[in-house]
Order: sequence, then C-alpha cells, then structure tokens
Amino acid sequence: RRQRQMCIRDRNKAVELLENTELSLYEISSRVGYDDYFHFSKLFKKYMNISPANYRKNKSKKENEQS
Repeated sequence: RRQRQMCIRDRNKAVELLENTELSLYEISSRVGYDDYFHFSKLFKKYMNISPANYRKNKSKKENEQS
C-alpha cells in the first residue's frame, strides 16, 4: 500500500484548525482527510518538525504570554 504524503493544502488546513478551533486532534485529522490519527500525526511531525499536540500547546502558550 502506498503511503499518502501530506500536501501543503492539508498542512495549512490542519494548522488553521489547530489554531482556530478546539476540535480534538482525531477530529482534525479526519477533517483533513486522514482516517488514521497516528498516520496524520506522523506526517504532520515529519513536515512541520513538531507534533500536532505540541503545535497546539505551543501556540496557546505563546498567546497566553502575549496577553
């Protein structure tokens, strides 16, 4: 079975959902088109150099520091 690569559109949509919603990571992976959260997380980390969970955590930490 051929592995699906995460295209730029998928990454941008995932980042948008991580930053602007409180959807679960499973819901975000599904909305971006991945039935398998673990595969989504692995690809996100490969291309973004950070896991989706840590991306969201760091984003909210930065927002709290700015306020």
